[in-house]
Amino acid sequence: MRLGQGDVLLSLLIVYASLMTFLGRTIAAVEASRSPSAWLARHRGLVIALFLAVLALAAGAFALGQASVPEAAQRDIAKVLHWAFSEEGARARRMSDSGVLKLLEDCSIPGWRMEDDVCRPGPDPSTGAIWGIRTLIKP
Repeated sequence: MRLGQGDVLLSLLIVYASLMTFLGRTIAAVEASRSPSAWLARHRGLVIALFLAVLALAAGAFALGQASVPEAAQRDIAKVLHWAFSEEGARARRMSDSGVLKLLEDCSIPGWRMEDDVCRPGPDPSTGAIWGIRTLIKP
């Protein structure tokens, strides 16, 4: 269908619609290029280099930490952990949680006194009773 000379308004409407379509597509392309994924696509090498640098720093820090701890200290830590997870370690943990170890350290049980850096039991001055410690604590 050909437009005649009288159809100027129709021609302007067609040009306007074409320009609006072109402008809409241009704006969409500009917005898409501003998205983070488009930035990553444009700078892929930089992102990979940054990731590898962080990975290398983490590996270096781990290696430095391993090298700075002597082997004897690592064995000592292993022994301590082995004891802590044993039955004796669990018993000591229960005594600590109940406050018994703090009482012994401070020698603050009524009637108990320090003799030569040893906390020794004795009679309570107010009642005459001798206080003991229950060591069999059920979890």
